[in-house]
Amino acid sequence: MEIKCNLIKAGEPTLNGRIYPKETLQKAVDSYNKQTYKLGTLGRSMEVSIVQSSHKIKNLYLDNGIMKADIEILDTPNGNILKEMIEKEIPLTLHPHFIGEVDKNNIVEIKKISILNIIKDEDIY
Repeated sequence: MEIKCNLIKAGEPTLNGRIYPKETLQKAVDSYNKQTYKLGTLGRSMEVSIVQSSHKIKNLYLDNGIMKADIEILDTPNGNILKEMIEKEIPLTLHPHFIGEVDKNNIVEIKKISILNIIKDEDIY
């Protein structure tokens, strides 16, 4: 199973009030796509093992200033849970964990995307 997700719109405040400039998002996307290990899991874990993985990021990209991802749901225990949640139409979000800095105006400079996990919408903030 494959799905597409929208993550962040450049230049607009997110739910936590942070603003991600388009140039910052593009650099982060380019850097992330060079990684070979692009697995994610369910929840807010900062690390993921192959055993815990639920999905693989096939492609991360910017489209009209929106960070988007193409995701492959894996045939793993957590992948099967994710498929079931999707089939039951449980609202989910692809949640990025960034390493970077936030200035006094809430403008973010991303140094690295550490992981892209899937969480329930109600768990965003």
